[in-house]
Amino acid sequence: MPAETDCLIGLRGLCWPCIRVIFKPQVGSQRPVPALLLIRVYLSADVLGKVYGVVAKRRGRIVAEEMKEGTTFFTVSALLPVVESFGFADGENEYVS
Repeated sequence: MPAETDCLIGLRGLCWPCIRVIFKPQVGSQRPVPALLLIRVYLSADVLGKVYGVVAKRRGRIVAEEMKEGTTFFTVSALLPVVESFGFADGENEYVS
């Protein structure tokens, strides 16, 4: 029985270096991803380009753009980092107006 215990202790010492080698590349390559907020803006065609500018200025990305049939209004969906979304409505109103 003591010989088996000695064998397990020796294996335990060999396992941890192997585990570190296997998992280290995966842990080291991770990047933090910012939290994103999906926003939808209803707007007319004459301010469409200005809204694109506001979204780009805040490091956002336009995901979809749909035109309402029979009107000149658009629905724009965008992803913004949560940090950049604070004050978005005020900035948009100020820039677009």
